[in-house]
Amino acid sequence: MLIGKESSVIPRVTVTPFRGVAEELYQLAFGRRPHAPSDKLVSDALAKVAEDLGVTEFTARFLLSEWSNVIDAWQLDSAEAYAEVPRLGRKNRIGAKQRARLWPVFAATRKAINDRGFHTWAQILLPVSTPETN
Repeated sequence: MLIGKESSVIPRVTVTPFRGVAEELYQLAFGRRPHAPSDKLVSDALAKVAEDLGVTEFTARFLLSEWSNVIDAWQLDSAEAYAEVPRLGRKNRIGAKQRARLWPVFAATRKAINDRGFHTWAQILLPVSTPETN
């Protein structure tokens, strides 16, 4: 249906999941396959960092949701960026003090993940820099 009557195009058409395309482009750009962490690895890292920093007033579910839908999705890289990003559609409102309290958790989690050689799908899909500089 997409190619109409032009059947000579069929051998050149590739159907692949979105992440498959991202993986291929990443490999072309950096010469190696990306290594994305599992949801469990991210969740465990968030929980450990939060515990280590004494940030216990937020649930593990909230931390993972905030990470996935705000921090990682927007590729936030500073407390200032986190303080300013609109959290549209988020159920829980959090103020400036709460964001300032949460930011060290997210920054340390990003570092822990990257130090282990992983890059999240958001980083793979939108690399701001080469993996070695993250």
